[in-house]
Amino acid sequence: QATGGSADNCFLLDDKEIEIGLIQSATVQEAVTGTGAFAETGAIDSMRGVGVIYLTTFHCIVNNKSGVEKITDLQGKKIGVGPMGGGVEVNANILLSEFGVTDFTPIYGTMGEALEGVKNGEVDAVIYATSTGTANVSDALNSGNCTLIGMTEEEAAAICERRPEFGLATIPANSYQEQPEDIHTFAGTALIVTRADIDDDAIYNLCKTFYENNEFLVSQNAIFAESVLENAATGMCVPFHPGAEKYLKEQGAL
Repeated sequence: QATGGSADNCFLLDDKEIEIGLIQSATVQEAVTGTGAFAETGAIDSMRGVGVIYLTTFHCIVNNKSGVEKITDLQGKKIGVGPMGGGVEVNANILLSEFGVTDFTPIYGTMGEALEGVKNGEVDAVIYATSTGTANVSDALNSGNCTLIGMTEEEAAAICERRPEFGLATIPANSYQEQPEDIHTFAGTALIVTRADIDDDAIYNLCKTFYENNEFLVSQNAIFAESVLENAATGMCVPFHPGAEKYLKEQGAL
């Protein structure tokens, strides 16, 4: 079912209009704490975790003429943040706030539009939490007009210590054109989330099927390479559904 993104999926789950939602971990954290997009509506306590699809590694792509060399230089800049209220905007706001960047102009639209904008200089930067090697990020960096910037290992570690919805991450050297060095950053996760009232056996079987058919899933889409038991609890900001918890404990993942 097409929706308005991560925040919308939280509301749809709580309203019992969907049974499963794919939601960025940072958005889940806002939902359960009643912050950000949920400040006016209040916290949502009906969501339960199922598992992790993939890691969403924070990429900061800047136009070479923007004058931006480090994240704090984004103060006062035009930044592409994806659809209004979506998971991309939530993640962008988190990264910027962690570095004290509070004065900037958010530019809304699709991620395709944002990355096209940073290529041609209409926006100064795009912050995109996504899988390393994502095609549209590669396209922007391959244009020769953009550069990928990161942070120090210490800065990334401090963010992860403050925010349990994230984990340390590295974009390995040469993941993209003209990226000779490792980029230190952090990552959220794309979570599979359900509701507390969904049948335990149904969620147990979903978990079992999902994790025990990883080879098939990867053959359909390489993004599922990170859909493994070792990552099952990374960034999970809500209690696991009893069905998922039973399966993951049987497998030693919890």
